[in-house]
Amino acid sequence: MDDDVLDYQLRQLVCEAQQHPPNSTQRRTVLNSLIKKIQHSRKLKSFTKWQNLPDFEEISHEAEAKTYVEICKSIDNYHSEHKVLAWVNKIF
Repeated sequence: MDDDVLDYQLRQLVCEAQQHPPNSTQRRTVLNSLIKKIQHSRKLKSFTKWQNLPDFEEISHEAEAKTYVEICKSIDNYHSEHKVLAWVNKIF
């Protein structure tokens, strides 16, 4: 998928999530869609220089999970002048 198309789709989801009250079912549903779209994009940073560490995969999965939690907690802090994945990778 083209990066601009992906960013447009992610921005739409972020804006929709921001319009719903925190902790609402609607917001959680949109955030789940946002996270799935991010996961399917496979565009999170990869820390290749640490891939040889014995616990790399476990650490990577934990960092990714914490990133998704932080996205949900701080979705209202996203500002549209940045690409969504740039913001996500900064959190990651």
